[in-house]
Amino acid sequence: MSTELVDEIDSILPQTQCAQCGYPGCRPYATSIPQGESIDLCVPGGPEVQAQLSKLMQTIPVIQIPNPKEELAFIKEENCIGCALCLPACPVDAIIGAKDYLHTVVADECTGCELCVTACPVDCIVMQENTRVISQNWEGRDNLESEQACVNCVQCDDACPVNISPLLLHKLANKKNYDALEQSDLFNCVECGICDLNCPSNIGLTNQFKFAKTQVIENKAERENKAKLLARYERHNERLAARKLSENQARSKRLKDQRPWL
Repeated sequence: MSTELVDEIDSILPQTQCAQCGYPGCRPYATSIPQGESIDLCVPGGPEVQAQLSKLMQTIPVIQIPNPKEELAFIKEENCIGCALCLPACPVDAIIGAKDYLHTVVADECTGCELCVTACPVDCIVMQENTRVISQNWEGRDNLESEQACVNCVQCDDACPVNISPLLLHKLANKKNYDALEQSDLFNCVECGICDLNCPSNIGLTNQFKFAKTQVIENKAERENKAKLLARYERHNERLAARKLSENQARSKRLKDQRPWL
C-alpha cells in the first residue's frame, strides 16, 4: 500500500476525528480506503469530500452523502457537574475544564464531531448552529444597553481557566496600550467566553480581546514594515555614499594623471 496515497486521502478528509465512519480517526479511515473500504462513510466531509475521494480512487459513490450541518458543541453551564468525562472524549482538546469545575467549549477549536455529547452523563452538552462571529471593530460596535463600566470586581480573573488576568487586559485595551498588550498574556487567552459569563458589567471581554489581538498584530506588522523601509533607506544612502566616494577618488586620480607634479 502506497504511503503517498494514504497521505493524499488523509489530506482530503476533514480531520474532525469524529469516528462516524466507524474508524477511530481520519488517518485509520484513510489507510483502509486503498484496501477496499467504502468512500461513502465520511459524514462531516459531505458530498465535497466524497467527490474528491471518488475522483482520486476512481470509484463511483454508492450513496449520496448530504451536506454536513454547521454545528458546534455547547455546554449548558447550569447543568454541568464537572465530571470531566467530556475531556478525554474530545479528539482535538477543544474543551477546557477540570474535575469538579465548570467546563466550556472553545468554539474556534471545536470540529462538531459530537463525541462529547454521548460522553456527557447529564446531557448538558448540545449541538448548536455555528453562529460565532468575530468582532471586526470593537471600538465601533454598538454598545449594549446592559453594558456598564468595569467595577474591578476581579470575578473575571478568578474564573479564567488559563490563569491570566482579563481585568488587566481590559484596562490595557481600553487605554489602547498595544505595546503593553503585546508583552502581556493576551495571546494566552483562548477566547472561551468564561470571563464574559462572570462579568457583572456585561462588558464583552472576549470580543474586546479578539479585537486587541488584531490591533497588536497589525501594529507589529507596521513596525516591521517601517524597520524594513528604514533598512532600505540606509542601504540606499550607503550605496550613494560609496558611489560618491568612488567618483571622488576617480576624479582625484584623473587630476593627478593630468598634473603629475601635484
